Amino acid sequence: MKWDATEPSRGNFKFGNADTLVNWATSNGKLIHGHALVWDLQLPGWVNSSNDRNTLCTLLSEILNEDGSPRSSVFSRVLSESFVTIAFQAARKADPAAVLYINDYNLDSANSKVRGLVNLVYRVNQANPGTIDGAGTQIHLQANGAERARAALSALAATDIKEVAITELEIVDASGNDYTAVVRACLKTLKCVGITVWGVSDANSWRSGSSGLYKREWRNLARQVPRSEQ
Repeated sequence: MKWDATEPSRGNFKFGNADTLVNWATSNGKLIHGHALVWDLQLPGWVNSSNDRNTLCTLLSEILNEDGSPRSSVFSRVLSESFVTIAFQAARKADPAAVLYINDYNLDSANSKVRGLVNLVYRVNQANPGTIDGAGTQIHLQANGAERARAALSALAATDIKEVAITELEIVDASGNDYTAVVRACLKTLKCVGITVWGVSDANSWRSGSSGLYKREWRNLARQVPRSEQ
């Protein structure tokens, strides 16, 4: 559902593949998470070359550098930080019932990027209350790094948003304890509403060349988290 696939040339919309996914989900009782309406990658050429503010005012993913500053993109170049509010307001108008997230990667510890996103959410929601509903963290970890997730989730949940979620998760060379730690971090964070793993199996992961991502350990996870915590 990236922009280069749904509108490869201006005004030429192609939703066939997206419709197939959505139709399968709705017919099988699945929830649908749209990803991502504004991203600086997988853009069609006509968008990347645009200098027209009106063209770009048309949810939001991976917009920060590692130090928490805004990432350079056609959106920030033409619209400055206002593109964040513009994108959320446009999405809200299109579907008032949707839960709108700002989402990024490397939000897996209490680091500079987490602080940058927290500050951004604060600025946007202070100026326009209720603009951003949730924050998503893409957690891509190495073995024995899962304990950091709790601090990141706590920092994101401390903002004036309704919910947080782990929107991508895999752990290289993971043990069951690593996944247990991440799941418990979500369970102990009141606003954390869910965890999504990256792909259906190790073979489908963007890190498919790595070992021990999640397939076996994820299946065994329920045995390690007491029922009272689930």
